[in-house]
Formats: sequence, structure tokens, C-alpha cells
Amino acid sequence: MILPFVVECEHVGTLVDGNWVHRDVNLHIRAGEIFSLLGGSGSGKTLLLREMIGLMQPAYGEIRLFGLDWKKVDDKSREKIRSRWGVLFQQGALVSAMTVFDNIALPLRELHVLDEVLVGELVMQKLAMTGLDVEVADKLPAALSGGMVKRVALARALALEPELIFLDEPTSGLDPVAGVRFRALIEQLHQQLGLTVVMITHDQGLLEGLSNRVGILADGCIIAEGTVEEVKKVDHPFIQSYFSPELVLIDGAED
Repeated sequence: MILPFVVECEHVGTLVDGNWVHRDVNLHIRAGEIFSLLGGSGSGKTLLLREMIGLMQPAYGEIRLFGLDWKKVDDKSREKIRSRWGVLFQQGALVSAMTVFDNIALPLRELHVLDEVLVGELVMQKLAMTGLDVEVADKLPAALSGGMVKRVALARALALEPELIFLDEPTSGLDPVAGVRFRALIEQLHQQLGLTVVMITHDQGLLEGLSNRVGILADGCIIAEGTVEEVKKVDHPFIQSYFSPELVLIDGAED
């Protein structure tokens, strides 16, 4: 059975401050995949993610989520699309003045249809789902470790029980042990919830340990797409340097 495409980018071009970052990005991600997007600093990985979730519009081309083009849907349809995905930004993007509970409750309260009792039950459910103790609920983000911030941000991303989740450098800033634990959490949630996962990462362990397929962004387009083993065979300087055993690539900057 061939599953439908959940995310589609067709001939996407992105212009920032008079410079072309993307010139012809084509990408197709199927339901249930863990798809990783890899590229060097400045290649526009985070820009593409922002376009996928509607925070930016490309200069040209089409981006479709669940078969619907962001530019061609009305406000009501756009809100329905937004309720079907969640996003974990690179630094967590928690609201610093809000407790953990209120951060996770934020998307639930924005619906204006749930009473506070149900909101509370759902928040505690998401805390448990991401391996956090209930005692964390009353803490502010500043009191949390880096790994805990990531888990709270993930709990918030899962608040509306989405079908699709975007992860921007989910293990960046974590120590190796916390990184391995977070990787296991993503794998567990993917299996339990049947999520489609779109993940920007430079973490080779995450890339090779979890990804069903990988897209390599360079030179303004997707230069390779396939399994890790398939893209490793592509003769391009970035790909060969990234997967070279002699080189450790550090690319934590947002682009």
C-alpha cells in the first residue's frame, strides 16, 4: 500500500534580503515516515521548515500539507491544517514567563472549546508521554535542564494530538546521554502514535538511527533524497565531507 504525501514542496524558491536561498526545492514526504533534512549552515533548512508551517511564504513554487496549498486555502481551512501538526523549535521556544503547565496548555486554550479540567488532564497526559514528572508542571523554563526544555517543548507540540510533527535540531545543545534518551523518545512516540516526523538535524546518530529517508539541501535545492545509504553514494562535496569518518561536522547555527 502506497501511503499519501503529507508534505510536498514543488519548485520552491526563497528570496531573503535580495539573496536567493532556495531556487528549486522539490520534496515529497509520505505519511508515517521519519524524514530528515540535512544541509550545511546557510543552506536554508530552518527557512524551509518555516515555509512548510506557514510562517513564511516562498517567492515562488507550492508547498502543500495534507494535499492543501497554504496559499490557496481560506482561514478556516488553514486553522484545520494547523491543528494537524506540531513543531519543536531549535531552542524550545518556551514562553519564559509561563510555567511548564501553561506552556503545554497554550495550544489547547487557544481552541476556546475545552474546559480547564480537560485541559489539565491533557497537559498531565503529555507530560507523562514525554517522560516528565508531574512536579515539573509548576516550574518556569529557567529552572529546567536543556533536556527537560526539549521534552516540554515536545509535549506542547503534541498537545493537539497531531498527525505530523516538525523537529528543528531536536538534540542540539544536549549532552550525549540526554541526546540518546531524546532520540529513544522520538522513536517511541513515532511507533506509538503513528506520527509523520520531519526533522532537521546534523546529529549523525539521529540521522542514521531513526531516518527512513533523508533529503540533502545544498546549492539552493535538494541534491539527494533517499535512504542514508543511498544519499551517501551521491558525489557532492557536502555529502562526501559530512559522511567522511575523518571529519566531525558541527552545524548548530540556525539558517
